[in-house]
Amino acid sequence: MDGKLYEAAITGNVSQLHELLREDANILDRLLFGGAVRENPLHIAARFGHSNFVREISSRKLEFARESNSQGRCPLHVASERGHVEVVKVLLERDADVCFVRDGEGRTPLHMAAMRGRLKVLEELVRVRPTAAWVPTDQGDPILHLCVNHGQWEAFKMLVGSINDNNEFLKLKDRDDNTILHLLAARAEYKDVKLLVDRLKTEEGVVNSMNVNGSTALDIAKAIRTRYGRFKIRRTLRKFGAKKGKEISRNRPKNRTSSKPQLEGSSNDSQSRDKSQDALMVVAILIATVTYGGALNPPGGVWQDDKMSDCSSSQCHNSGEAIMSYNFPIIYFFYSISNTIAFLVSSILILMLVSRSSFRRRVLKRYLTVMTWIAVSSMLLTYCLSAYTLCKEDLKREFKWIVGPVIFFGWILIIALLLVSMLHFAKSLIRIIGIKRLFDWMLSLLSRSRDSEDQRASPLHSQPELQQVVTTSSS
Repeated sequence: MDGKLYEAAITGNVSQLHELLREDANILDRLLFGGAVRENPLHIAARFGHSNFVREISSRKLEFARESNSQGRCPLHVASERGHVEVVKVLLERDADVCFVRDGEGRTPLHMAAMRGRLKVLEELVRVRPTAAWVPTDQGDPILHLCVNHGQWEAFKMLVGSINDNNEFLKLKDRDDNTILHLLAARAEYKDVKLLVDRLKTEEGVVNSMNVNGSTALDIAKAIRTRYGRFKIRRTLRKFGAKKGKEISRNRPKNRTSSKPQLEGSSNDSQSRDKSQDALMVVAILIATVTYGGALNPPGGVWQDDKMSDCSSSQCHNSGEAIMSYNFPIIYFFYSISNTIAFLVSSILILMLVSRSSFRRRVLKRYLTVMTWIAVSSMLLTYCLSAYTLCKEDLKREFKWIVGPVIFFGWILIIALLLVSMLHFAKSLIRIIGIKRLFDWMLSLLSRSRDSEDQRASPLHSQPELQQVVTTSSS
């Protein structure tokens, strides 16, 4: 480029441009057909915001408006990135379709303005070519996604309010099938999430749209570290019918024409589930076997004879009774309870695993895990009590300082695990039935019990003869 022309473009000196054109009328033509990829005077003037110079150059050589610099950007890209709205207006007057030209990274002038937060430029571009807002980048990112990724919230709100097309603009997805709602939920932007959900409240398919990982906006909001933001966003999404990805997948009909990777993934999941079931079944059977033997043959054995005469009350016994119950009655009491708990819980585990339906629900899987903890803890407590009774007397004095705390903390652990299992079961019951239905069910039971009590307390119900007399007299 001629040095004087370059200087005129930097300063925006239109008079100097006219003087150069009088001296050499073909100076712009030589730049246009020079062949080298470089900036033309229109790029330079657009960078510095010289609208009059841009108007003069574009009126003489409109081809400059579509030429690209070393970064693949046209003058409208440069002006949009810098926020020179007057230059943008001039270029759009000359050729409005320049809005669709992409740079070397696949971005349009509208994308550049959105990434930089140039609100006035965005308004002008959308006003002249509204359809340009629908064009994604070459990487598949819609313009709203660019606004969120670059933290341009004012530009985001302006675009949401400017495009009126029955919310179709808000349904655009990126290459990972993330809607704008996914991105806002990931960034805990409660106000913007509420703004979108208010507009999309009739579009359940958008609120429950899943990305390539099968996650909805509600799933992403659940993973937010900020507890307060997560709670508010989840509450807002739930209010308008948002669901988790697993809830949607569970309600969908199975697709028999699924791809090979999906079939391989499902087979791997089923194999891992079968392995966990088999392992848990082995543990449950072992616990049931050990506790069953401990009940029939407790430590120390059982009496083999009957001795009911010529003996004190503490020495009298019947055959088949546990010797441990006479020598250590308190320890035998705790031994029997912990052994019975372990046997019953392991038996329930076996029955649930045999049915092969317990692992279909995540809540029941956790419930089975807690039950396994209870069975193992009870069996460990039973072992400690058995070991104590089998020690000789001099070791028992030292061992009791160990057995006492073990019994105490062991029972605390078992009670705590029982409470946890009950809480898990209550939560699963509430989720399945629903709080309102459960509350109505409890009220109906109370009303029925009260009605039955009233009927029993009434004199007509309690005295058949009086009821018959009243019926006869009334007739």
